[in-house]
Amino acid sequence: PRPAFVAAAINLYHCLLLHRLMMFGTPRNAREFTAMHRATSYEVGGEALSPVEIDQLLLRGKGGRAFGLLGPGGKSVVAEDPRVALALNSCSRSCLPAVPVLDPARLDDQLRGYAQDLLGATVRVHEEGAATVVLPRAVEWAP
Repeated sequence: PRPAFVAAAINLYHCLLLHRLMMFGTPRNAREFTAMHRATSYEVGGEALSPVEIDQLLLRGKGGRAFGLLGPGGKSVVAEDPRVALALNSCSRSCLPAVPVLDPARLDDQLRGYAQDLLGATVRVHEEGAATVVLPRAVEWAP
């Protein structure tokens, strides 16, 4: 994937969520949490983009509007690099308390470091009875 595009899309995603949190505070329930991701948007290139649209349309290539910004051949950026899904900090309890600010020149190292930090902080192994590995929700969202 193009590092400048990936870094810009993830940084925009985080700016939107943080802006919303600063303006309206922490969501009190699941409905407000979902609304935070759907109803908050910035105008970019004449298109209104919410965090959900950045995630689903720009980075995953799902839906009808792709704005011509997908990876080469219209591929999903997340499918090309699942670490992108881990770097999207949705401000939920299953995310790290810090939001990454990505630099295209250091994107690979930053994605690797953030993924290691997230997995190191959230992966749990329960060995009682049948061994069970508990992964963060972000892993469910990767392809």
